[in-house]
Amino acid sequence: MSKAGKLNNNRAFTLVELGVVMLLMCIFCVLALPLLGSVGSGSMRRSADRLAAMARYLYNETALTARRHRLVLDIDRGVARAQVFDRRQWRAAGATVRAYHLPDNVSIKDVWIEDRGLLNSGTATLQFHPQGYVSATTIHLRRRDGVQLSLHLLPLSASAEIEDGYRKFD
Repeated sequence: MSKAGKLNNNRAFTLVELGVVMLLMCIFCVLALPLLGSVGSGSMRRSADRLAAMARYLYNETALTARRHRLVLDIDRGVARAQVFDRRQWRAAGATVRAYHLPDNVSIKDVWIEDRGLLNSGTATLQFHPQGYVSATTIHLRRRDGVQLSLHLLPLSASAEIEDGYRKFD
């Protein structure tokens, strides 16, 4: 029996189709590589944003409830905890704001508090007073590869300024 003139049902990709797929993959790689380089800095920026949000929340809660609040930064472990003074003791501020653990590649380098100076180990405590005041504070974050970021809390509003690098604020 002759096979001439019968259709070949074996399907395969042509060289042109394979070339188009390879071109698309190259384009996607070129577009994605710059994004991969900023993965670490994103985690440090998110950490600074999270710490700033915690400070702002505690500032607002202090103003609304007229009870003292504080943000306790464990510099060695990279943990931030919100606390409220309830009757005669400090307790966790509640389920609304849980303790925040910095990502593994981000650590607290040091904390400068206006009335206490520079702290680079142990705990640093930011007190939020019902009169609407928190000491000016600068928190320096460091990524594992040495890149740093500075977070500065303003005393009368607890609003934050975030700058790249190690910066001392006036």
